[in-house]
Amino acid sequence: MNGALGICLQGAHPDLIEETRYDSNLAKKIHDVNVKVETYKTRLDSHPEFHPNHTKECSVNVSSSYSHRKDESQIDNFIQGEELATEISLQCGGCRCNKCPTVGHTYSFKEEQELKLIQENLEYDEVNQCWITSYPWLVDPQSLPDNYHTALATLERTERTLKKDDQWAKTYKSQMNDMVDRCVARKLSSEEVKSWTGPVFCISRLAVVNPHSNSTPVRIVFNSSQTHKGVSLNACLAKGPDSYMNNLVGILLRWREERVALIGDI
Repeated sequence: MNGALGICLQGAHPDLIEETRYDSNLAKKIHDVNVKVETYKTRLDSHPEFHPNHTKECSVNVSSSYSHRKDESQIDNFIQGEELATEISLQCGGCRCNKCPTVGHTYSFKEEQELKLIQENLEYDEVNQCWITSYPWLVDPQSLPDNYHTALATLERTERTLKKDDQWAKTYKSQMNDMVDRCVARKLSSEEVKSWTGPVFCISRLAVVNPHSNSTPVRIVFNSSQTHKGVSLNACLAKGPDSYMNNLVGILLRWREERVALIGDI
């Protein structure tokens, strides 16, 4: 068989004999079991259609295990690790769960349509050598409810939290100023707010504690999952297939393909 990972041999041959020896200490270490080996005598002429030229006696080792398993979860984790990328969960494609892939496809119909929408919104700017995209709306943005008062209430709660710690407040403010300096955010004038006739849906900000960092004890998080009248921004945008770029099995396979592996962060 010749595949993406190379050539492998499949089948059976009478000259290929399994001679694996089971180490009782290894079995005890991995599975927490004790292996007892017993030898029995048998004859190979009981099935002459398989062994027409052999009628001699031979010994057969039969291994049996017995133990009190201390932790079933350890054994389950070991088995799951051994079977990684070898077992396939069959999916029907017709149970209407919107997660099963259609026949011959990796993604479900919903995931394929969302991925197509995201790709169609991409446009490459050859002059500036960058990609430009727009929001992959699943609904008409005009239907979004105005959640200004909900976002304002969240902001007031965040301010009360920051006032309790000067270090948190300074860090939070510096992060906001950094976004303004990098021109990824700006303050709207009152004229702009009054003249705007399009949809309004504000994204609230949260101060999330980051105990593992001394320089940034808190960080800004934009809460796009906050709901207002049963609507959240995340629910209105296409997200595409689950783990589109970060499939765990794919990462492990690519990690082992070459001699040197490089990692990075965005």
